[in-house]
Amino acid sequence: MSLVINPRFKSFDFPREHLPTVIADTLDENKPLKIVEVGVETGAYLDIYYPQLESITEKFYLVDMWQYEGNEDFVDKYSGGNYNNELEKGYDRVKRLYGDNPKVQMCKGSSADWAEKFEDGFFDYLYLDADHSKKSVLADLKSWYPKVKNGGIIAGHDVYCDQNNAFREHFDVEGALAEFFSEEQQENIHLTNEYAYRTWIFLKPEL
Repeated sequence: MSLVINPRFKSFDFPREHLPTVIADTLDENKPLKIVEVGVETGAYLDIYYPQLESITEKFYLVDMWQYEGNEDFVDKYSGGNYNNELEKGYDRVKRLYGDNPKVQMCKGSSADWAEKFEDGFFDYLYLDADHSKKSVLADLKSWYPKVKNGGIIAGHDVYCDQNNAFREHFDVEGALAEFFSEEQQENIHLTNEYAYRTWIFLKPEL
């Protein structure tokens, strides 16, 4: 079953591993940057973008519950009831590798609660990679979009789930993007070039 891509979205010719280079080039005049990732888990993507952006970044903020977030039915079915333990291991790993780093702040708790702690326009770059249901992605966008400065970058993971994934009904990042952004704004959303589980990128307009 092939993916049906929103025709308004544009495509980059690179995968998300290359995205930090684009972030650095695009936001060069903003440095030192303030970066927030919402949905960190084990820090797998942090391991990729941290070394590429560390020299131009003032602070990395890592926001995650590192525990169930009200989606227990899906998570238990997905993980065989062992996901909470995996999240705790993820938290321990991130804390061990980054917890003593003065450039890193681990923000354990609710995404919405943490968003309220920051003033509007605080961040240069936001990466969303938490719960990928439409409802949750919309909630994260509503909470965090104002926290990114005009001219900053907002991005997120796992748009277009592989149709062979047995749990694809839980994933609807693309639906959240289509509802949150106007049709005109959707013309400025770009996707990395993976077959599925792509990263979407949006440059917040200057006013």
